[in-house]
Amino acid sequence: MKNLVILGYGSGGTMVATKMREKLDDDFRWITPQYRVSTYRHPAGKKIFDIHAGKKSHGEAGPLAGAETQADVEAFDWPDPDYLDFGECLRALEVAGPYYRASGFWAPFFHDVMDLFGMEAYFIKMVTHPEIVQAVTARCAGFISKPTGVFSRGRAGWPMAISSATTSGRRSTA
Repeated sequence: MKNLVILGYGSGGTMVATKMREKLDDDFRWITPQYRVSTYRHPAGKKIFDIHAGKKSHGEAGPLAGAETQADVEAFDWPDPDYLDFGECLRALEVAGPYYRASGFWAPFFHDVMDLFGMEAYFIKMVTHPEIVQAVTARCAGFISKPTGVFSRGRAGWPMAISSATTSGRRSTA
């Protein structure tokens, strides 16, 4: 049991994962902008969907649990893609070394929508207010689609997911 390592994603979890990969001589790096504080630079310091404050579980009601109209959806303080800054993530990708680098703007819109409603309210609204669920889903997916395009253009000219096995059995990225 002395070699058992428990990997957690608390404060600094990304760094812990990176150190673990280095220790295991892993040739894979997942470098994504969502886990970098510098990616979303809201003037008031808000996070991208800033919906977890005060919530202890996914089942708890979210800020849109009571939404019944399109006006309720529009009244929510939606994230603004103009506050996105991919500089730190792009630099990390550039200097990651001879590893396979997976990256991009992760698109967990189902999770975001569920957190905005709370799981129970989300499932109930799928039946009672499907147009509200559709509107919230469209807002979440719409927010994610813009950064995906911007991030991809920031990586223009980089090799994308081209790998081959080397004689040592390690992969190299072309």
